[in-house]
Amino acid sequence: KVLNKIKDAMEDMINQGYQSILLTSPEIRRYVKKLVERFFPTLVVLSHSELTGNVKVKTIKVVRLEDAH
Repeated sequence: KVLNKIKDAMEDMINQGYQSILLTSPEIRRYVKKLVERFFPTLVVLSHSELTGNVKVKTIKVVRLEDAH
């Protein structure tokens, strides 16, 4: 179900003219990347620690595990 939530969020982003980026905590980034890369190979997965200070982030959608139950 979490993959469906990610897919829905990606579609919303594309429809609004944005590139889809999945931003996660550094501790789980590699696990999330492994989970999604089979289904969404073009999805960029980054952790907060990979962002530089001059990057502006605009949150459009939030996907939480508890939302996917």
